[in-house]
Amino acid sequence: MAQFLSGIITLFIVSPIIFFVLLYFIIHWRTKDTTQSAKKAADGSVPFFLLSVYFLAEVIWGKSFLFFYILLFLFLFSFFVYFHWRKNNRIDLKSSFHKFWRFIFLLLIILHFLLMTYGIVSFAFRQL
Repeated sequence: MAQFLSGIITLFIVSPIIFFVLLYFIIHWRTKDTTQSAKKAADGSVPFFLLSVYFLAEVIWGKSFLFFYILLFLFLFSFFVYFHWRKNNRIDLKSSFHKFWRFIFLLLIILHFLLMTYGIVSFAFRQL
C-alpha cells in the first residue's frame, strides 16, 4: 500500500497536470460549479507544481535552485503585499497570499511547460 501511494505521489510530482485535472473533475462533480472547481484545483495543485519545477530544474542543470526559489517567492509575496497595501491603505495578508498563490500557479504552469520542453529538446540533441 505504501509503495502504491508513493507511486501515485511521484506521478503527481512528475506530471502535476494530471493532479490538476483529476482534482478539477472531483471538485466539479461535488459542486457543479466550473469556476470554483478551477480555482480550488489550481490552489490544490500548486505544491505539486512547485516540486515538479524544482526537480525538473535540478535534473536539467544538475544543481539545486532552492535558495533562488525561496528568494524569488519571498520577493514576489512582498511585492503582492506592498501593492495590496498601496491600493487599500491596509495590509491584508490573507488576501495578498491568496492572490500570490494564484499568480504562483500561473507562473509555475508556464515554467513547468518551458522546462519540460527544454529538457526533452536538450535530451534529444544529446542523443544525436
